[in-house]
Order: sequence, then C-alpha cells, then structure tokens
Amino acid sequence: ESAPARLPAALPTAMPDSVRQFLRHDGSRLSVPETDSPFLAIVDMFGRIVRTPANAPDIRIDDLPSGLYQLRTLKPKGRSEPLGFFMKLTNRQAQ
Repeated sequence: ESAPARLPAALPTAMPDSVRQFLRHDGSRLSVPETDSPFLAIVDMFGRIVRTPANAPDIRIDDLPSGLYQLRTLKPKGRSEPLGFFMKLTNRQAQ
C-alpha cells in the first residue's frame, strides 16, 4: 500500500498570506479580490479548470458541486497566479 499524499512542507510559506486565506462567498456569489487580470480560473482540488469567468467584483458559484476550489488569475501567455481558496457546500452539507 502506498503512503498518503502530502503537500510539500514549503508550500504554505511560499504563498502570500492573502492566498492562504479562504475567500468570502454566500454560496451563490464569490467575492473576487482586486486584480488586473481579464479572466479568472476556478480550479478544483485535482487541478482541473472547471470554469473561466470574466473578471468581476463577484462571480456566480451557485451551480458548482460541493468541494474545495482555488481561484486563480488567467493572464496572457498562460501566466496564472493564485488569488485564494473557497469551500463550496450544498445546503444539505451546511446543515
């Protein structure tokens, strides 16, 4: 049997404090930190891009399945920077 997967020890200190914090949302709309990136990427915990909304002060997340997500910028030439994480729960899970 293989050993459980672990994040590298350097990961938490390699990211700014703002990226390690969870982003605010109400289950329907996610508040987006200020960025000059024209587009954003919502990435699931497996690293898959599940949505690429245009940058706005808040974005819809009500139709996302429950899970842990990361919000990232999408800039020209494939550059991407993390903005933060959020946990999406269904109403049943939140109770």
